[in-house]
Amino acid sequence: MKRRIRKAAAGRARKATGAGAPVGVGLAFPDDDMPIWGAEAIGVVLNRRPRQAYHLLEAGMVPGAKKIGGTWMSTKRKLRALLD
Repeated sequence: MKRRIRKAAAGRARKATGAGAPVGVGLAFPDDDMPIWGAEAIGVVLNRRPRQAYHLLEAGMVPGAKKIGGTWMSTKRKLRALLD
């Protein structure tokens, strides 16, 4: 029973993230333009620890990221472009 639940959950996660689909083929991410606030949240998208993300941001190595009122901000679309 547990195995069946895990498989179903994994399938739902793949569908939600678009995993397994060809890259750039009609995938729409509705939250791509939503702002991501803070170095820690940006680090999650970049798959980095918070300290590593903060260092990259401060060094200017993350194009499209801005510091607004002392807090780093970017969007998923800009961060994905960095990873591609």
